[in-house]
Amino acid sequence: MKHLNHYLFVAVAALLATACEKEEPTDQQSTFEGHWTQQLNTKSPIDITFSGNTFIWHKDGSEKVKNIGTFSYKDSLLTLTVEKTYVRNPIFDPEAAEQGKPLQFEDWEEGNIFLYSPMVYKVMSIGPTYLILRNHNGYHYTQKGELFYMLRGDSFQSLAGNQLNGTWQGQAYWDTDQGIGGKFKFQFNGSNYNLYQLSWMRTREDQTPHLVCRYQEGTWAHVENNLTLTPTTEKRSFYQTSTDPVQYHYYTVDANAMESDQWVDVAPQDLAPIEWKACLIGNKLEVITSGNVDFTLTRE
Repeated sequence: MKHLNHYLFVAVAALLATACEKEEPTDQQSTFEGHWTQQLNTKSPIDITFSGNTFIWHKDGSEKVKNIGTFSYKDSLLTLTVEKTYVRNPIFDPEAAEQGKPLQFEDWEEGNIFLYSPMVYKVMSIGPTYLILRNHNGYHYTQKGELFYMLRGDSFQSLAGNQLNGTWQGQAYWDTDQGIGGKFKFQFNGSNYNLYQLSWMRTREDQTPHLVCRYQEGTWAHVENNLTLTPTTEKRSFYQTSTDPVQYHYYTVDANAMESDQWVDVAPQDLAPIEWKACLIGNKLEVITSGNVDFTLTRE
C-alpha cells in the first residue's frame, strides 16, 4: 500500500518548486492587535503577539527563539524590526538521549539580533480570526516564500463533524501537458467522508504520465490540525499487472467528473489511513499532504 501511494503522489510532490501563489487579498485590515498562533506546523510553531506598535515573535520546537521590537504595515508588507533577541540553547545530555527522554533547554539568554532583523512578511489575507503571511525576505530558520497560516488565539485548530459538512473542491498545481498535479473533491457528512482524487502516475519502468483516479469512503477526525482519513472502502482506476518489471493497467478516466469507466476494488487488508495537515482559514480549508504538497479546498 505504501509502495502504491508513493506512485500516486510522486508527480504531485514535484510541484513544490513551482506551486502557484495564493490569491492576493482583496479586503485588508491594518490592525494586528492580539495573539496569533501558526497552524499546520505543530513541530516548530511560531506565535506572534501584537500590542500597539510592538510585537513579540516566538518560535517553539527544537529551536527556541524570542524576538521583541516594533512593527509597521504598508503596501501589504508587515515589517518586524527586532530590537532584542533571546534564545534557549539545548542541553547536551548523551545519557538522556540514549534513554529517549525529551530534549531539555537552558534558560532564556540574549542572542544575536543581526540574524533576525528586519523580518518582512507579505500579508496574503487577513480577517477577524485569521492571518495568512508569506515570508518576504527570508531569515534564520525559515525560507523565503514560506507561508504562515495564523489563527487568533493560543491553540491549534480542532474541527468537529458538522464544521466541514458539504462538498469541497480544490487542486494543487495542474499541468496536463507535463502530467503533474492533483485534484481533490471531498464530501463531508458528519464524521463520514467521500474522497475523489485525480493524480498522475509514473513508474521507473514507464515514465509516461497516466491520469488515475481514486475514490474512498470512510470516517475522518481532525485534532490539532491533524486530519486523519480512515477509509472503509476504496476503488481505483488501475491495477498492477506485473512486479518485475512493475507495470499497471490503466482504465480511462473522465477528469471533469472524476470518474473511471471501470473501477478496481482495494482489498480491505490494503486500506490504510491517510494523515494530512488541515486548517479552516476563513471559508477555505488549507491542506498539506504527507508528501508536503499544499492545496486549498473551497466549499461549494
